[in-house]
Amino acid sequence: MTAFQGNQQEAIDAVIRGDSPIVHIAGTGGGKSLTFMLPAYCTPDGVTIVIVPFVALQEDLHKRCHMMSIRCEIWSTTCIQTAPIVLVTPESFSIKQFRDWDEAEFFTTLHLPRHQATIVRQYTTRHNISYIIHQAMSEEEVDKVVIQAMESRLAISPREKIILYCQRVDHTEEVAQLLGYSAYHGKVTEAKEKSQIIQQWLDHRGPIVATNALGAGIDIPDIQTTIHIGLPRSLHDFMQESGRAGRDGHTSHSVIIFTKTHTISQASRDWFKRMLIWAKKNCAVCWAVEESRDADNGRPYNGWQYKPHV
Repeated sequence: MTAFQGNQQEAIDAVIRGDSPIVHIAGTGGGKSLTFMLPAYCTPDGVTIVIVPFVALQEDLHKRCHMMSIRCEIWSTTCIQTAPIVLVTPESFSIKQFRDWDEAEFFTTLHLPRHQATIVRQYTTRHNISYIIHQAMSEEEVDKVVIQAMESRLAISPREKIILYCQRVDHTEEVAQLLGYSAYHGKVTEAKEKSQIIQQWLDHRGPIVATNALGAGIDIPDIQTTIHIGLPRSLHDFMQESGRAGRDGHTSHSVIIFTKTHTISQASRDWFKRMLIWAKKNCAVCWAVEESRDADNGRPYNGWQYKPHV
């Protein structure tokens, strides 16, 4: 890194001035973590407590800090170490005096008074991600479309990193077994096993099947495609999970494959409609129907693509 990107410098300047609280809003891959990493690196005598909602994100931040030569510790009741950065899960965190949050969108219910907060905001649209939406005719066709999408991507780049997102743990295991890939989800409780699954995926590349446990803050730069099997739980989950792709700035793809029978809440159904309406108004290419057909019975399925304006 040779220069700040987006509104990083504005946010870091606010941290250095001692403004509090600070709300930093930027897109996935926008470098939000640097707002606490850089001050901690420059002033190692202080302590920055970072609230981290997921174990996978905690381990990822821990690794990134060490790569940047920043001392960082993961807090636990059995091993309390001091360091410029201390990572704490919400469940473990018990003290009131804290100033820095990462992935702060998970704490939106706190309702910070606007007049007390320094808000640093930029557009969160990722212009290098193309979005593709497939509506399959049946659950059986979903499997075929997923396999077709995988074969299409891997034919272009056999070692392409791909994340397939499922909404349930049991579905994650089923898809992983069907396709022969590793599964990553919250019921993998041992930290060592989680690390092994991720490291094996990084070493061998290719696809991995996961829940939203692999959906927020994970900084793996060369993921090129995310595939959602079924509608995401919420717009927030979708933006986080699809935002794992293209963090190196290269062209990447986000695919949603679903059927009308997929059960989702009314709130999720509403945001999905809003997303498509927004896409139709704001995207350079939108609702371009793909004339793809099922190889077995020749039935067409609907596919819509859109790409944000650059």
